[in-house]
Amino acid sequence: MVILKKYHISNLHYQMLRDITLNIELEFNKMNTHLFESDIQSYMDDFLRLNLKNTDCYPHRETCGKTDLVIFQSQSDVNGKKHKKGVIFFEIKTVFKKHEKFSHNHFIEMIKKDFYKLKQKKKDYTRSFFILVFRKNKSGGIDNFKDVSEMINSKLASKDYKKHFRIAVKKDEVNIRAGRKCIVENTVVLSWEILK
Repeated sequence: MVILKKYHISNLHYQMLRDITLNIELEFNKMNTHLFESDIQSYMDDFLRLNLKNTDCYPHRETCGKTDLVIFQSQSDVNGKKHKKGVIFFEIKTVFKKHEKFSHNHFIEMIKKDFYKLKQKKKDYTRSFFILVFRKNKSGGIDNFKDVSEMINSKLASKDYKKHFRIAVKKDEVNIRAGRKCIVENTVVLSWEILK
């Protein structure tokens, strides 16, 4: 799968995160502070469609069991019949609304649920990413974000993105590796890759 190998080498992932932060900053500059996950999906979809043009890959939103965004790759079998296969899966979580806080137990459980969902999608030929988007003024509650604070404060603070760690979800564990972070003005976008 060519896109799996080139996805990080070409820096496409970081460029997409940067595109998200810039779009959010533009919205806030226009005083549009009511952003939703669907807005982030839209930014990602637009960016990927533009950057995957003329390839055998394309993004699709809310598919494969309500996964926020999936990059599909078209392949031909030995008979020349076209098949599509989901190769990169994304789950997105935003913290923009007044009632959303990092320390809120329900919010932590939703993130863990997304981790577990992405783990279920993980195969030898796929990659899975969790993306968290928030404004800096929401980061005050991170110290109370018991199970996930290490992901934000320790793992992403270092430049060693090869380190991975485990999060307990249900009666299972999910292996996670810190991905990339992009901060533009007051917008923060963080990503983690779900491992086997």
